[in-house]
Order: sequence, then structure tokens, then C-alpha cells
Amino acid sequence: MTSYGAKMKNGKTTGAAIEEFTAPYYTYLDAGMDVDVASILGGRIPVGEGTLTYSQIRYRIDSTLKAKVRASMKIDDVKFADYDVVFMVGGWGAAFDLGYSQVLGAKVAAALEARKPLVGSTCHGALGFAMANKTDGTPWLKGMTATGVTTAQIEKLGIEKDTPMHPEVVLKAKGANYQCIHGHGLLGDVGATSVAVDTQGPIVITGQNQNSACVVAQRQLLFLKAGEGMDEATYAWVPKSSCKSHLKVCYQGYKEDILHGSKVDPLNFCRYGGHASVEVGTCASFGYGMHFETPFGTIAKDPIFRKLTIWKETYGDALVV
Repeated sequence: MTSYGAKMKNGKTTGAAIEEFTAPYYTYLDAGMDVDVASILGGRIPVGEGTLTYSQIRYRIDSTLKAKVRASMKIDDVKFADYDVVFMVGGWGAAFDLGYSQVLGAKVAAALEARKPLVGSTCHGALGFAMANKTDGTPWLKGMTATGVTTAQIEKLGIEKDTPMHPEVVLKAKGANYQCIHGHGLLGDVGATSVAVDTQGPIVITGQNQNSACVVAQRQLLFLKAGEGMDEATYAWVPKSSCKSHLKVCYQGYKEDILHGSKVDPLNFCRYGGHASVEVGTCASFGYGMHFETPFGTIAKDPIFRKLTIWKETYGDALVV
């Protein structure tokens, strides 16, 4: 993330955009990943103004992430090869340092050359690609399908003369196949969103603006799983008859998701003592064919682990004629 936090000439704050680091952070965290935070200079990251979104509200009460933001790793000390994904965060501060960092550019270039980790960005974070060149000096951006905040959005927000680098201008100048979606009405491009995916060489996923951050991270995870050869057969976590809990829950989904969710779900009482097992097939095939009904409606997905569906026992069949 950016380390630039000085106010602009118009008095507006810079720093990192809160939505652009909280949305991907929690996307990775909820997928079971360990997430580190780094910045150009290390140490405290200046944070820009925020809004009331789910991830930003979660951040306000998250002492762990706040501590990481106060004491971020310096980009010079980070080994990209140790990670599966890298996400470059935007915010107006990024216009002052990401695109000028030779260290960041070299690390991004090496990751793209090695095709690991998956590198992505959103908004001004796309400037992190600016200094990334191939071994022959050609910009990695040349011919790459990519996006970043539009010049129209920057003009809409009135900062075109206060920030030194504009992603749309830089990406086009480096030869990227720049793509975007323009918004309409009062918000204009501020209310628009799009994500560009380049698969010509190393997979690169970029988001247009603050609205795109979460989707970029989600698509990185999809490509990561595809690259790992994720087992997409249907699996079920099935309670054994030895489980004496009155609340027996069968989980259904991909094997990796099943193993993660069943181990940490506080309501999965049958996991204590090994009174459940992972089986190939649907929950219904093991006698768990009913969703949970509440006064507020049917619960089909696990309230915490949304990738999993949850089922309860089917107590016989009935026919009314």
C-alpha cells in the first residue's frame, strides 16, 4: 500500500482507500488464508476517508488488522514468492509513490515472469505495474488487458491537478489494452465498476475503482483454486450414529471447503471426538435431505461459511393421496 499521507493542495486527505484494502483482506481471510500487509516505506500506513460498508465496519472493530496497518512490512523486505496472491491497493496516496517505486516494480515484474504469485490491483493500485518491465525492457503492461480508475472519475472528484499519476493515462502510455465502464447520472464513473482479466501470459486481474476491490480478490481465489486442481466433486461431512448431539448438521460442498468449515464451525458438535466423516456424495444420499426451517425462512447455506450448504436428517418419506 501507499505510504503517502500528506494532504493535497485542495485540502483533501490522501493515503490508502479503506474499502480497497479491507474488502480484499477479508476475502482472503475468510477463505482461510494468512494475510500480511506491506507498504512502500513500511510502518504506519496513512488511511483515507471511509464509508459505511461491511468490510469497513468490520475493520473498525478489528484490532488485528489495525495493528498490521500501524506496523506494515516494508516492501523492500517482502518476498513475493512466499505468497499465493498479491493485491495492490489504491487510494489517492498511491498516485504519489506506487508508480515511482522501482523496488515494487521489480518485484511485480519478477512475479509476472515466474507466474507466481497472482498479482492484482484496483483503482490507483494499477500504478504498481508502471515500473514492471520484462528482461528486455518491455513494459509488462504492453498488450495487457487491464483497468484502473478512469480519468473521468478523477475529474469528477476534482483532483486531476492535485495527483501526479493517473492510472488510465499511465496504462495507455505503457501500451495496455485499457478497459473500463463509464457510469451515468449524478455519480458518473464513481458509481461504475468493472474488472479486467488478462490470461495471455501470467494471469493478472485488475479492478476499475473502489467498487471493484472485492471482486478482484474473489477472482484471484478462483484462478488460484483452478491452478491447484481443486477437487470439485460433491462431498458431504456426515455425522456418525455415535454422535449424540441433538443438533446434527451435514455439510455439503467442495472437499477443501468442507474440511475447513467443519473444523471451525462452533455449531458442529459432532466433530468433537471424531463423530463425523467426509464422504463422496450429497447429504441427501446419507439421509440428510432437509434444510433447516425457521420463522424467518429456510436456511440453505451455512450462516458463516457461505460456500457450504447445510442439511438435517430426513425422518422417513410421506405420501398423501
